[in-house]
Amino acid sequence: MPSSKTRAAAVAVSLFALASAAKGTVQCHPSPAIPVPATTAGVYVNLVTGVNATTPAGAPNWDFNPWGSSSINFWLNNSADPAGNPDGNVAASAGGTLLVLSSGATIDATSFYSTETPNATAMAPWRTTQTGKYLGVRFYNETTASTNYGWIQIDTVSPTTGLPATIQSWCYQDDGTGITAGTSPVELETFTVE
Repeated sequence: MPSSKTRAAAVAVSLFALASAAKGTVQCHPSPAIPVPATTAGVYVNLVTGVNATTPAGAPNWDFNPWGSSSINFWLNNSADPAGNPDGNVAASAGGTLLVLSSGATIDATSFYSTETPNATAMAPWRTTQTGKYLGVRFYNETTASTNYGWIQIDTVSPTTGLPATIQSWCYQDDGTGITAGTSPVELETFTVE
């Protein structure tokens, strides 16, 4: 008969496996940073594959497009998932000003999203100097065939235009549940059960 320590360890491993199977995975694309060209094309980024290019064809199924020759703008590929949820940026209200999120902010189905063409009012918080802040996003993940929630860490420089800008990193939760801005995966470390 197995000892109580062995049984406890087996139970702990089983519970961890069940919790892991029921929970999605945070997917991240850290450095190298992606500079945003100060052009009307900007850069197109597929948030799932990490592919980026200065043309939509260069980044198939692109999700995010920061652009602007005189001031920064954010555009999401407005592809809707089968449930009809269009891609969007976290905003103060539906179609309102895009929020500049700090680490720890929640991004999920209860957030407001702007799915419209960016304008000066909506972009005002990002057309300034922002470092280490996050844009919350909702986008359709073709791989999982579901709406995913994520964050994009973007640095902007100019206090009046937000240019130049740099995408530093991004993460998203691949199972359709929410995510906390700044969250990234933690590797399981060795542990013992006593």
